[in-house]
Amino acid sequence: MRVTVIGGVSLTLIWIAMSFNIAYAQDKRTQTFEQANAFYKENKFDQAISGYNKIVEQGLENGNIYYNLANSYFKKGELGKAILNYERAKILMPSDSDLKSNYEYALSLSGVDKTPKKAMERIFAGLNVDSLAVILFVLQGAIFLILIFRVFLGRPVRLDKAAIACLATAFLLAGWSFKRKTDWLNKGAVVIAQKAEAGFEPLEGSTAHFILRQGTKVEFLESTQSWVKIRRNDGKMGWVKKEAIELIKI
Repeated sequence: MRVTVIGGVSLTLIWIAMSFNIAYAQDKRTQTFEQANAFYKENKFDQAISGYNKIVEQGLENGNIYYNLANSYFKKGELGKAILNYERAKILMPSDSDLKSNYEYALSLSGVDKTPKKAMERIFAGLNVDSLAVILFVLQGAIFLILIFRVFLGRPVRLDKAAIACLATAFLLAGWSFKRKTDWLNKGAVVIAQKAEAGFEPLEGSTAHFILRQGTKVEFLESTQSWVKIRRNDGKMGWVKKEAIELIKI
């Protein structure tokens, strides 16, 4: 009995200590966030960026943090990093109207040609990966239930076929969008340098293949110690300096 009591007391103390540490960490992050917001209002954008980045480095994934960080870079005139962090914010809150407006404005100032979304991409454009995963689960469950009802309740075959066809089409579209978004999460990158020359080879002095403006979205393909192979939306590929781009992945 004595051992049990001591063990219970020890667990309680550990729980209290952990709760205190979590609360303290949350309080510190809140203070840092409020300080960063104050710096932003005072046009002290370097300090604001430092504060927001400190919160991100602590592992907090929050769309508003990336949005504020993007706004700070935008005010500072660093359009590449602004667009990069708008992209990160879009992952977490894809339907936010203010975010969309600021993102579109930053793109227009950067001079980057915006690639029109395909019709299939527009269907689920306002949803993030988590939302699409839920939709896929629901659609799969609905198809499964119809098949069960058909076997055990003898529902009309024609109705079942029509319902399953519609649900299967929606499932395939959502699955395609889910794959596109997950690929983009892992391989999407943004040019953060003012200008980046993409060469045919990962070598100094390599013949330039094309020029990338800051804020251009590209796909990461492979890398060496100092170079990264990327692909533009039009399919053209080239090698750029590693520091010229940054992965969107958060």
